[in-house]
Parts: sequence; C-alpha cells; structure tokens
Amino acid sequence: MVATVLLSSFLFAVTAHAQKPTVARMLADFDDGTLGFFSATRGTVVTTNHLDGKAVLLKVGQNIAVWQPKVNWSAFNTIKVDAYNPADAPVRLHFCFKDDSAPHGYFSWINRYISARPGRSTIELFIPSLRRGEGGPKDMLDPRPFRWDKMQWFGVSTRGEVELDNFRLEKIDVSTPEGVLAFDFGPANQVVFPGMTGVSPETTYDDAGGFGWTRKRAIWTRKRQRAPDSFVQDWISGNNATFSVKVPRGRHRVWLMWDDPGEWELVQHCPWRNIQAEGKTFLQETMTGEEFLDFYFHFAETEDFPGEDIYKKYVEWRYRPKTFDVNVTDGRLDLTLNGPGQYDCTVNGVVIYPESKRTVGEQFIASVMKRRREAFYKSWNEKLPAKGMLIGGTVVGSVRHVPYFRDLSRDVGVFDAVTAEEVYAAHQVLVANHVLSLSAARGEYEPFSFSVYAVADLPALRTSVSDFKTADGKVLDATAFDVRVVRYKFKRIGFGGAGVYGVLPWILVDGRETSAKQGTSRRWWITVQVPKDQPAGVYRGTVAVSGSAKFELPVEVRVLPFELPEADMGLGLFGMGGTAPYFPYFEENRARNEADKRRSLQFAREHGLTHCAIHRGMSFTGFENGKAQYDYTEGKKRYELARGLGFTSIDMSGERRMSRQALDDKGPLAKKHGFASADALVKEVFRAAIDGAKTNGLPEPVWCFGDEPPDTQAPVFVNMHRRMRELAKAKSTISWSPHGEPTHELLDVTSICSLNITDLDDIQRARDHGNVVYLNNQGRSRWAYGLYMWKAREAGVKAYQQFCWMGTHADPYYPLDSYEDDGGHVYPDRQGKLRPKVDLERIREGIDDYRYTLALTREIANARTGARKKIADDARKYLDSVLGKLKFENTRRDKKPQMTEGELDAYRKKVQEYLVRLAQ
Repeated sequence: MVATVLLSSFLFAVTAHAQKPTVARMLADFDDGTLGFFSATRGTVVTTNHLDGKAVLLKVGQNIAVWQPKVNWSAFNTIKVDAYNPADAPVRLHFCFKDDSAPHGYFSWINRYISARPGRSTIELFIPSLRRGEGGPKDMLDPRPFRWDKMQWFGVSTRGEVELDNFRLEKIDVSTPEGVLAFDFGPANQVVFPGMTGVSPETTYDDAGGFGWTRKRAIWTRKRQRAPDSFVQDWISGNNATFSVKVPRGRHRVWLMWDDPGEWELVQHCPWRNIQAEGKTFLQETMTGEEFLDFYFHFAETEDFPGEDIYKKYVEWRYRPKTFDVNVTDGRLDLTLNGPGQYDCTVNGVVIYPESKRTVGEQFIASVMKRRREAFYKSWNEKLPAKGMLIGGTVVGSVRHVPYFRDLSRDVGVFDAVTAEEVYAAHQVLVANHVLSLSAARGEYEPFSFSVYAVADLPALRTSVSDFKTADGKVLDATAFDVRVVRYKFKRIGFGGAGVYGVLPWILVDGRETSAKQGTSRRWWITVQVPKDQPAGVYRGTVAVSGSAKFELPVEVRVLPFELPEADMGLGLFGMGGTAPYFPYFEENRARNEADKRRSLQFAREHGLTHCAIHRGMSFTGFENGKAQYDYTEGKKRYELARGLGFTSIDMSGERRMSRQALDDKGPLAKKHGFASADALVKEVFRAAIDGAKTNGLPEPVWCFGDEPPDTQAPVFVNMHRRMRELAKAKSTISWSPHGEPTHELLDVTSICSLNITDLDDIQRARDHGNVVYLNNQGRSRWAYGLYMWKAREAGVKAYQQFCWMGTHADPYYPLDSYEDDGGHVYPDRQGKLRPKVDLERIREGIDDYRYTLALTREIANARTGARKKIADDARKYLDSVLGKLKFENTRRDKKPQMTEGELDAYRKKVQEYLVRLAQ
C-alpha cells in the first residue's frame, strides 16, 4: 500500500461520507521521458521500478521548477506527488510558490517543508491552508493573500536523493450525511476541517442560514500553531455567548471538543467552564491548582520507544470528545458557552444530529476521528533507529545483560550497536581488577557513566553507591553521588517544520530504580559533588547494580587540593530562572512557582552558570506631576535572589509597554501626559526608569524591543536605539547576526550587541562605539562553553548565552505541540525536582574546562620565584601550545569543535597536574 504524507494536517480519507477524488489536472508524469511541465529543472528523468515507469530523480541540492505555469490553481484544493525515498530516514523537501506580488523575498513566498518517508509514499498539500512565509507565528511576516491566479514560480528542492512522479492537482470534497450538522469553530480565515462548515465570531444567526451566534456578550477566537490537526488547532470561546442552530423538534445528540492546544508557555487552565443547552447545564468542569499540576505533569514520567503509537498515547489522552443529549421543543437548539476568560470554554467544533440519525451521526464522527488520526501520521514521520547488534549480533550462554563504557561526549541511543571495545573497557574494570578513575577539585561536580545492553528484559534494576574511603580512613560520603539514568523521549529531528520525529536520549532522571527492555540499552550517569571542605586524597568505593542484573563497579575519586574560581565572564542560557509551568495560573500555586524559580536558579549555579537576566522586574504605574512612576518590587526580589546564589553577571530588562509607546509616539501621547514633545516624553520615561533602578540598588535597565531583524527592518531598531541613547543615555540590546550594512549599523548604536553569527571586525566595531558584545547560540556543548569561550573572552566578548534554559511549549513532555520543539535544558517533575538534559551536563564540563584554565593562568601569574616560577613557566608554555592553536575569528566556522573529546580530557588532566604541583 502507498503511504500518504500530508502537509498542514489534512487528509481526505474516502469514507461513506466523502466523495472519491479524481485526477483533475496532471502536471507532469514524465512518461514521455522529458521534464515537460518543469522547464527550469536540474533533475534527471529515470526509469524506475519504485514508481510508475518513469520519474524525475533529484539529488542533494537539486530542484525541479517551472516559470509562470499556465494553470488555474484556484480550481483545485490539493496538490499530490508520488515519492520514493531510498534512504532509511525521512528526506526533507522544500515546496516553494511565488506570485507576482511585490515585495519579493523568502517571507513573501510560500515555503513548505515536508519529509518524504523511507520507501514509497504520496505527498499532499492542501492549497487553502498555504500561507506566505513558513506558516508559523515568527515567520509569517507577510499577511497578504497569495495570488494563485498570478503564479510566477513553482518548485521543489531536496536535502537528499528522492524520486518524484505524478505531480497532479485534484479537487477533493468531503460531504456530510443528510441530517447531520457539523461545525468547525475558529477565526474567519481558518482552514475548515473537511466535511464541516466554518463558524467564526462574525457568523451571526439568521433563519435563512440556520446557524450562527444569537448572543455574544464576550467571545474570542484563536488559531494555534502545529496542533495535531486542523479541527483542534483553533477554537471559539465565550462567556454567555450563544450559538444557535435550526433543528427539527425532538431529541438530539451533541458531540463537541473544547480543548485549547496551548502555545508558547501557555497551557489551558480552566478554573471553571460550562456549556448550557436550552437553558440547562449539560457540561461543567472545574479545576483546582493541584488538579492543574496533575494535568500539566501527566506525561512527566513517560518514556517512549521507537514504533509506539504516540497519537494514541498522547493526543487521544489530551483531546477527548464530550457528548450529551438534549430535547429541543422550539425548532432551534441554543448552546451557550460560559467561562471566566478567553482560554477556558474553547470549543473547537460541534456535531449535532437527531435521535433518528444516530447511526449515520456516529459513523460521521468515527470518520472525523479517523481522518484526524490519519492526518497526524501523514504530517509526522518517525525516523526509526537501526537496531544495532551486540558485538556482531551473537551472545553465548545464559547472559542476560552486557555492561559497557561509552565516552560521555557520545549519546547512547535506544537501539545503538555496542562495540567489542566498549564491552572490553567495562570488562577490564569489572573482572580484570582495573578501576574507573576520575579527578575533581573541591566543590566540583564530576560525572562518570556506564551502560547496560539488555539481552533479555531487565524489569527491576536497583543502584546503590557505597561510602568512598582513602587508605588512611577519610570518607567521601555516599550522599555526594547523584545517581541518574537517561530517559528516552520522542523528539523532533532537524528542521521543525519538516515533520520528522524520533526517539532520542533526553533527560536524566532518578536512577536508583530503573529497567531496560530486551534489545535496548540503559545508560547510568552518576555525578559526584565533592564538598568544598573535603580533604585531598584518593577515595575508593563501589557502584552496585542489583535485581535483574548484578555487578559491582569499582571507582576511585581523586580529590584535588584546591577549589576552582568562578568563570570571569557571563555564562548562561536564555530564560535563566524560568519555571515549568512558567506562571502559577492559580493563586494556590504561587508559592510553588516562587520555590520553582529559586530551585531553577540554584540548579543553574550548580552547573557553573554565572549570567542571568531579570525580566518583568519593573512595571510602569503611571505619571505623577509629570514624572514617570515605576514599581521595582519584583526586580528587587529577583536581584537579591540571583546575587545571593552567586551570579556575577546580572542584567535587568527595562519596562517595555510604555517605553515602546513613547518611542513610537508622534506627539499625541506626549501631549496627553503634558509633555512639550515626543522627545521630552522619551527622555522622562527612560531616565525615570534608570534613576529608579539605581535608587533601588538594581542594575541599570536594558531595553529590548525585538529579535533578529533582517536588513529591511534594522533601520527601525537603529532609530529607536539611537534616540534612547541620545535623549536618555538608555541602554539597548537585541539579538541578531549582522549581514548587510543596515544590520551592521546596529553595532554602532546598540549598548549590548547580542550576536549570533559574527566575526572579529563586528566585535571591534561594536567596542569602538562603546558597546558591549555578548555571543549567542554557538552550541550546547563542552567545546562551546569551555575553551571556545576562553578565546571569545580574549576577543572582547563579555557574556555567552545559548537558547535556552527552560523553554517549553504548552506540554513540556509532549514535543510535537506548538510551532517548535521544547528547547529547554532542564525539566521539572510533579514535585518540582529538576531533571537536566544530557547536554546540560556536558555544558558544565565545558565551564569546568574554562575554570581550570582560569585557575592555572592565575597561579602562573602569582608564581614569581623559585621552583614555583619554573613550574609556572612550563605551564605557560603548555597553555600557549594548546590555546595558541585555537581560532576565534568567524563564529560560523570556528564554533565547530577544534579539539576532540579525548584531546579535551588530556588537556584537563595536564592542567590538573600543573595545579597540583603549584599547590604543593
């Protein structure tokens, strides 16, 4: 059977309630051996056994395209393409449409990315759902309707080898059975779910139409990004808003869904909501703060494995239909939506049918649910990992498990092959009287790891750590060891819009009790935190695994006779101190939310991070006698917390709403508040904020009004930043990559230039104008936070931030909701305990590389005479021999690791040796 891949979550299944589609227009089938319709093409027509006779073969970077195609696109609603992907992983395709409407550019085109799954499939694009840009909230910059009658270009390009055939246009309509009324609720421009009638807040009831709103005391609508399907992606909510439908008198079944998929940090949290029919309440739900947390963390302890039915596991639990029966006596069914706010009584759509039509009504609903499920799986492709074999695939005797060692820099995938070298390394420790050895300074966190390949199911694995002791009896307590295992989770892979996911090693959870399925690996990640007052020495102990597998791992920890200094530059992640959920939502959860913020910042400090930013720390309260008034209560609380935890680099964001209004004002706002000019208003709004922060002992505020502007938008920010500086000596910041001169001009007027892609010339230009340079998004790695940042600091970079600390979209444990994946590095459980991604532990190792380098350079500077001076001279030569070879000139090139993990380990070991000698 040919699989079907469907972009934008639409599948038209042929059911009893759907019309069979016919091929209305074949654009290209390549059967004559020519490219035909596609005049501008780099592909090759080939004879294929995988598709129907002949197809066009595209290789990496190639495309097929046509200029000004003579097609009446508006007569169709579906584009279909047959595809064959010879690889064992999905291949990303880019469908691009351009019309004649200026301005021209990427975000004025329609760009859709979709993946062709391995083997043969059919790709479908639903034409009415296509929008300019990439269709997401961050990149849909051009809201103009696309001019399908003025098509200038249609093309398809690929990131991998693929065969394409039978480009065709179809008109597919899905009908609704007689007597069944089906409505899809959403904004006026929604893409209506097939077989339903669209309803927007503007749909007013009249007898001729037979449906619409008869009362709208309060009514809202919203479309969400990347919901499971078009039916639940949008909704209409209300408070005392009545939707009326003309129906026959008698008993009717009402079927509906009322779930908000959420977006960004927002998760639906309804203190109460209900739906009334004919004046009686038929659906009613309430939620307490504790119930909300139960809902939010429902999947917090869920582990995923390849091939699982994630739609059933996640989507069906999240989106559950409601039904009730109501008797209509007057020929009109009135449904009233009630909830305290716009995100509460969020009705996605309604199906209504009389008792006499129960059979066809239930069949129609079943077809809706089937199409929703199929649409999901046609817009998401799972990248299945290859099942690795254990040492050539053979296991002898009655072995149920095989321990092995893998370098900390390399992940352990669920089905990864295990090499003989990895098994031998573990064998040497477990059997041949070798020992797993690590070194750590006082106060340092140092990890080690081992894994087990499950030859058979291992349902109960228990881990314990002994006290560690020196030969003369000093003790490193067992409580210093944090035992975790890596949990697998399905995550988006590659570009989020292409619809590929797979099961990956994700977060580190409590590993004292765990399990492993047959044919999979389980990885332990154990971190020792050496107390700051721990005596130096070599401590020996064991890590024991018992239960379904039994073995003991001898370990020695060498505690070094010194502490590491904190990094002397700002090292952080965006969103530091954030929580999940981000807001308390319920008053009873406010104390938990505050405790979560403290835990979050504390956890960041434990990972060596030194930089954070205070957002929403000040609020504008109005004008009094011509003076702008601000409340700094929240900022003072957060600043004291960050300082108390040891952060050395702290920014505070300026108030944005009033500040931006002042910058945009052409005079009316200034006049309203009694100022002589717009410039006078800007000066007061910003200077009052700056002076108030200083009076309250807070950092000087920094204002940010955007993110990553292109050259076309950069002059707006240049003007704002220049006015702030000239009128009020106010500081500005923005994250971007300088490209053309407009974005380079930002380097002259932006107080904190927060740069992604940059070079030494950019950095010097910013500093020449008195500005500070931060660096962003160079990698979630040991290299990026370690010696690469050392070179960046030497070049004048003051701080580094990676996206992001705790970035969640709706449900943090379901990664396919919202526009992009959850990008955080740490996730809480139901009780608020934080679980890091493996990447965060590698970041800490990088920060420690930096701290060791800083410690040695300081010791070298302090060693001025005698034997210490000779050791210091040798150490300096060694540092120069390593660090002198590293480049920091252009971040696009140099952010790629310039040292292997083994080289970094050898460097760390050598630096430790010098520090020990200098400490004696």
